[in-house]
Amino acid sequence: MQAIGRLVRALRDEPAIDGLSLLAPGLARLPAALLSAVAGGMTKSNDLQASNVPGLRDELFLAGARIERVYGFGPLPGCASMITLTSHRDTCCIGANIDPAAVTETELFAQCLERGFAEVLSLHPSSKPPVRRV
Repeated sequence: MQAIGRLVRALRDEPAIDGLSLLAPGLARLPAALLSAVAGGMTKSNDLQASNVPGLRDELFLAGARIERVYGFGPLPGCASMITLTSHRDTCCIGANIDPAAVTETELFAQCLERGFAEVLSLHPSSKPPVRRV
């Protein structure tokens, strides 16, 4: 995990990394069906796609109840699974959307995700272990 962290930090300095943000305004104007076809064509060979959605930073309430968790479930743009991390204050929540035709052992998949996150969290001594909610 530490080696991956070093690699990711080095790649963040890559000048071409921001290229998609230049295309995003044009892509946003495409009809949804065309955009889905293009995105699906680019990701159909992916086993997993991951997304990070910055969440709410402030304490918020809905109908008088404090919002404690926010889970994001991204679409499956042709890939077998979409894992979405959404941050909410000091907590990260992860939603997994899977194609049951591609991932036939869903419980094993969930266990592997949970173990992987536990391994990552163990690198930070004050982190709490992951909690799975179904």
